Amino acid sequence: MESRVEFMEEVVMSVQGELGVIKQELQKIPNLEQGIAALMKKLDQVVQIQEEAKRENGILQSSTAGKTPKQTDEAIDENHGREMMLNARWDLWPRRIKLSSFDRENFDDWILKAERYFALHRMTNTEKLETTIISFEGEALIWFGWENQRRPFLS
Repeated sequence: MESRVEFMEEVVMSVQGELGVIKQELQKIPNLEQGIAALMKKLDQVVQIQEEAKRENGILQSSTAGKTPKQTDEAIDENHGREMMLNARWDLWPRRIKLSSFDRENFDDWILKAERYFALHRMTNTEKLETTIISFEGEALIWFGWENQRRPFLS
């Protein structure tokens, strides 16, 4: 009987120790949530910048109105050449540039790199979210798994 009591006491102590570890990990969640919120805010800014660039590009394309055919052809050739160059570079980027892992350390640096990565790859919000998720490591990945079970992220 006494050995059962000792065994139960050991189990209780072990569970209490594990609960202490869990409490410590749960205390980290607000910091992770703040980091993710900052990341999402930065992603929204990137989207706005991309939309502004698209609008400016539309303005450039509409600026050929009222020009002589020769001027219009030159502008089209110039834009076509620029577009071909961008498309040629676009084919190489996924193989050469990789987004670094996000591990909660230096998240401001990571956000800056992620913004550039998303802009270079012309990603949609859904693609940005998926890319961000697969770059999580360590505590950030643990937090995401936990949070995604509670409240799934929607793009």
